[in-house]
Amino acid sequence: MEGGAPGGCSAQTSSMAQLESLTRLAKIFTDPSCDIEARKKATDAIKDSQELWHTKEYRRFLEVFFEPLVSQLTSTPPQFEDSELHKLRHSVLEVLSKLPPNDVLRPYMPRLLALCLELLRSDSQANGVLAMRVLLDLNKNLVRSQAAGFEGQFNECVAFIEKVYAEFPATYSEAFTSSPPRLPNDFSPTYRSLKMVAECPLPLMFLMQLFPQLAKARAPALLPSMVAAACLRGPELAALPGVPAALWQREQQRRDREASLRAARGGEGQLLPEEKWREQVNDKWREQVLAAVADLKVAQVRTLNFLTMMMRNFPGELEPHVNSVCSALFYLFRSAPDSIAVRRELLAATRYVLTGPQKSACFAGVIDDVLAEGVLLGSSMASMEALRPLSVMTFCEIVHHTRKSFSLEQLGGVVSYLACCVADRSLPFNTQSTCVRLSLNLVECLYQAFKRPDADLAAKKLAQSLLSKILGSFVAKLTELASDIPNIIAAAREQRSERLATQASMCDSDNPDTHVVLYLQGPGEKEKEINDCKLIVQNIVFGAKTLL
Repeated sequence: MEGGAPGGCSAQTSSMAQLESLTRLAKIFTDPSCDIEARKKATDAIKDSQELWHTKEYRRFLEVFFEPLVSQLTSTPPQFEDSELHKLRHSVLEVLSKLPPNDVLRPYMPRLLALCLELLRSDSQANGVLAMRVLLDLNKNLVRSQAAGFEGQFNECVAFIEKVYAEFPATYSEAFTSSPPRLPNDFSPTYRSLKMVAECPLPLMFLMQLFPQLAKARAPALLPSMVAAACLRGPELAALPGVPAALWQREQQRRDREASLRAARGGEGQLLPEEKWREQVNDKWREQVLAAVADLKVAQVRTLNFLTMMMRNFPGELEPHVNSVCSALFYLFRSAPDSIAVRRELLAATRYVLTGPQKSACFAGVIDDVLAEGVLLGSSMASMEALRPLSVMTFCEIVHHTRKSFSLEQLGGVVSYLACCVADRSLPFNTQSTCVRLSLNLVECLYQAFKRPDADLAAKKLAQSLLSKILGSFVAKLTELASDIPNIIAAAREQRSERLATQASMCDSDNPDTHVVLYLQGPGEKEKEINDCKLIVQNIVFGAKTLL
């Protein structure tokens, strides 16, 4: 211990010396004679000192820098074009956004909340999105433990979110249907930003959890506009706006300036040919439009996810919109970006709807979308690998609640899909077990289709062939398990032996660590697989009587 003290003192002294050298920078933000470049350099130096924020000097750091940084944002006007002042303001806000939201920051929380709300109301997209994320961090880490006294901030934030969604139709029209189109960018007002729409649902959810009584009062005005935004269709990729004339003019002027500079340098280099240049401008514009479409879809997916989570809390407000929400859900499955995060949110939203009272009616009209190949998972290999078990479980839940409304042809598609899942060794055994149970539940539906008075011979043959397919998939599964189970049992025994050996080496018999013992006494992965295999065999054996 005596050898460790000097090292601790040395680290503390180093932190204090670093803070003292930075303290001189605080005056730069309050000195009118210091220009923007000097303040940007000071901000960069503060960013480089982030390690101070996790030491005992964090409190002193806030005392020195918090007010000067805040005053830099409150004393300068918002910028809606690319400028050095915009870069400075954004850099200062980045520093404030990275402050650890712990108890040391608590005395500054009201001031930081007020600043974020002011930026949301009056600043550009780049700063507004960052301010909303700061607001979320504060609500998660500090306001949650001391919500009393922050009702005013709740009302201000919800009022801003209401404005964002009220302006959503105009934002959409301005970007995709107006002539000339004006795509949202980092310098758009916060309330006319697709990225801001995407940021709103999560903070709103936390605020509604913190202030449930206030949320009930604001929900009737807010939720319908959110439903309208989530259910808005389009734009169609074939009808995306072309390059506006103003952009062609700017690009032509830039090309002319480049030609003049090359001529002044004696004709050095060559410009792109006219056709190639026009193709390049078109490609650049299309990338911007597609990026805006992706922002729109992400905003709609997050809004829809929020609405499905709120169905249980606000059934009266959302019940009239349930069918529209389900229809929008599967429209977004087809049109949203093919990324893991977006697909996961859509699958989560689907499962939230399945917990509601109207689940059967909701999905009856979209079952063809559920059965269509690639709708739930998309086409990317990353989504298929990461989300296939979740998508299969979601599919099974939808089919379980809506199976009685299926036609015989739809039942055929379901049986074929489940047979593939039962035979798919890449799926977890518990997912395969769910598919086996659902296949047995479909036997009754197929039997009823076979016995219907109006069923013709072709329908009866189809029902009979589907029952045979279910039986064939079960026989193949039992054959597969007969060869796999001995290997799984051997692996489980080996895993258990390793766990017991680890338990013996880590636990002192005189003073055992209870947490380690409890952790090591739990079943291993292979032992869980054995239990899942038992369930599959039991379900097949006990269900064979019904099937035969």
